[in-house]
Amino acid sequence: MSKINRIRTAMVLAAGFGTRMGELSRELPKCLLPVGNSTLLDLILQKLERAGIRRVVINLHHQGDKIRQHLDHRYQGKLDILYSQEPEILGTGGGIAYAEHFFPNETILTVNSDILSDISLPRFMEHFNRHPALATMAVYPSRNYQDYNLVIFDEQFRHRGFLGKGNPPTPEMQTGIFMGYQILTPEARQYLQPVFSSIITDFYLPALQKQQPLTVYVHRGEWVDLGTSDLYHQVNHRIRNQELVLENFGG
Repeated sequence: MSKINRIRTAMVLAAGFGTRMGELSRELPKCLLPVGNSTLLDLILQKLERAGIRRVVINLHHQGDKIRQHLDHRYQGKLDILYSQEPEILGTGGGIAYAEHFFPNETILTVNSDILSDISLPRFMEHFNRHPALATMAVYPSRNYQDYNLVIFDEQFRHRGFLGKGNPPTPEMQTGIFMGYQILTPEARQYLQPVFSSIITDFYLPALQKQQPLTVYVHRGEWVDLGTSDLYHQVNHRIRNQELVLENFGG
């Protein structure tokens, strides 16, 4: 199993249509929507750069040209930004597989572009090195089974499976929400093919069935989901009311 002390490459998943954002994503891709005085994508890239990441692959499809234009020269000298242009939308699994030529034989960090968190990426990567696995996902402790598919884990940080939305966890279960941050070894990515697919169904579920070592990193700080227009407006309202400190999300 691959283990790298220092992860240098990250992938930001930004190819989605943003349909759940409604009118908000008609003119702009979701990752370029303003959050306070910044954008989702800029906050994510700042966080990656400050964590020591040097190469970032961004997958593109919906309004990808606007993402390129926004980033043109913006991070020159700080990040080497590469683009994986998908001719057809490939989902979370297929999109990573399609970009494999950018990071062969590397363990990488991947980030969804519609979430914000004050998670410490250096601590996340250190946790991966202390608990080597095929993959490690960051989870936010929660028992909100009405709105999310929950991740089940144990006290040794071992990933034990998923609980489908609408199914309440038992009292003894430790559960959380997949935060959109994960570390994937080359062996993990061998499960994926460059066709439309979900990384949950094409990698995590088969790997769990084979009892492959998968771990979680439990983050007990701030995590906000901006996947819908309502959630997006709520976050900006909290920022305006100084309930959320924007600077915490970019470092």
